[in-house]
Amino acid sequence: MKRSAFVLAIVACAGLVALATSAQGHTKQYPTKVGKVKRELVPGVGYRYWGQITSPEPKCEKRRTVSVAVNVVEPTETDRTDSKGNWEIMATFGYRTETFVTVSGSSAQSSGTHKHTCKVGQGSTVFTDSIEPGNP
Repeated sequence: MKRSAFVLAIVACAGLVALATSAQGHTKQYPTKVGKVKRELVPGVGYRYWGQITSPEPKCEKRRTVSVAVNVVEPTETDRTDSKGNWEIMATFGYRTETFVTVSGSSAQSSGTHKHTCKVGQGSTVFTDSIEPGNP
């Protein structure tokens, strides 16, 4: 009888330890990928840039801040992604052959103590077309 009570106490303690460990939650980081950036000249306005970001965690595609710049240091124009990671920016900084895109990092709280971190995404596109004004 004492032996079965002892075994039962050990099993109960192991169960409590397992329960406490799973209740602590976790933090998981997800990468962000900047897809191909597209652009077009809008006469009299500037350049329209657009693209999409992707991540293995769908929550990391929604409402992310996207910055487009002509150099790495100075973001020029910003937008927020829609629910599917799409973004669009009208830029007035003129024709550039290379454009840098940066997506801010963010945190998405999941259920309970689970936290998902969306990593910063970066990409650059070198345009080889000739859509500068006066050169259709």
